[in-house]
This record gives sequence, structure tokens and C-alpha cells, in this order.
Amino acid sequence: MEPCVLKIGTVTQAMRARRLLSSMGISARLIKNTGGVEGCVYGLAIHPTLFSHAMQILNENHMPYEWVNRNR
Repeated sequence: MEPCVLKIGTVTQAMRARRLLSSMGISARLIKNTGGVEGCVYGLAIHPTLFSHAMQILNENHMPYEWVNRNR
């Protein structure tokens, strides 16, 4: 199953988000996307079964992210 991706922005923000999710029992892999129009963007790859819970945790902690739909 392909992981879902949350685009976070800077590497520092992505590391903070990963640490927060890890403290809540959600494993996330830090990724770097250099192929987009925005330039270098960091994000987190999360297992699909944990994706909605991860978004809820980030929302509750006011951490900005953008969901990346790879099916576009």
C-alpha cells in the first residue's frame, strides 16, 4: 500500500511534525520533494490507515500542512 503524503514546507517544520506524530504513536517518514514548481518542499509519508488520525493531530496542534493527492 502506497503511503499518503503531507506537504509540510521546511525541513524544521517537517521534523517537528514527525516528532509530534511519533509521540502519539504514528510513524512518519521525512521526504524531500524537489520536482515541484515551489522548489524544495519537505513532507511526511504516512501509512494510509493512520493518515486521518495524523491530520487530526496536526490540526489540533496548529501545524500547517497540505495533503498531496498523487492521483492527479
